[in-house]
Amino acid sequence: MKKLITVIIPSYKSGKLIISHLKKISKKINIIVVENSGDIKLKKEIEKKYKNTKIYLQKNIGYGRAINFGANYVKTKYFFVMNPDTVIYKDTLQKLINLAEKIKNFGMICPEHIENKKKKNSKIVEKSE
Repeated sequence: MKKLITVIIPSYKSGKLIISHLKKISKKINIIVVENSGDIKLKKEIEKKYKNTKIYLQKNIGYGRAINFGANYVKTKYFFVMNPDTVIYKDTLQKLINLAEKIKNFGMICPEHIENKKKKNSKIVEKSE
C-alpha cells in the first residue's frame, strides 16, 4: 500500500488531532500535512516522531490551496485528503485502493460519510453522474 497512496491533511491549528491521526495511520503510508498556522513547534514534533510524514508550514492559504499545495509533493499513484476532525476506519484506505484499482477512469473516490457514530458502515457506494 505504501507506493500506492499518500494521505494529505490540510490543517489550521489542529495539532492535537493531527498527532492522533499519525499515531493510528500505518507507518508504511506516506503522509503530507499542510499546516496553515505556521506552527513551528508542531513541525518539529512531527518531524522527530513520524518519519513517514512531511509537514509544510503555510500562512493560511486556505483549505483548497492547501490540498493543491500538498498534491504537488505526492509521488504515489493516489492521494487521500483527510480532514483533521474526521475518523476513518482501519481498512478504509485499503478499500479505496481496491476500488480505484478496479475502475479504469475516475476523478474522485471517497468513503461515504456517516452521521451516526454508533453505526459502522463498511461498504463503499459507487455513484456515477
